[in-house]
Amino acid sequence: MTLKTQAPVTVLYRCDLRDTAILVGLIQSRVSIGTIAYTGSIEKENMDYLRVVNSWLDNKGLPQILIHPYLSFEQLERTLSNPLPEWGWSAEECKAAIKLAGLPAIPVKNC
Repeated sequence: MTLKTQAPVTVLYRCDLRDTAILVGLIQSRVSIGTIAYTGSIEKENMDYLRVVNSWLDNKGLPQILIHPYLSFEQLERTLSNPLPEWGWSAEECKAAIKLAGLPAIPVKNC
């Protein structure tokens, strides 16, 4: 899986399987991540999983997921679209990638 970018990308995140797999894939591909913006609903289940993912990101020295941050035009311009089809990842491959990345849980919500 290759993604050609020099500038740090902005990742929109909703605590679902697809977005978590995209985050894992970007990290595995060593893509520079600038901002991870949480755009999902503020529910206890999501906030609990967000804490799990933020802890995992922190252990890797990566930026934390920000809830409803102000995004500049420059950050929005670098927002990624869904690379999973290009990578050939199905829901099962997303789950496997998340487990192999060392995250202690799979998101409750599917794609």
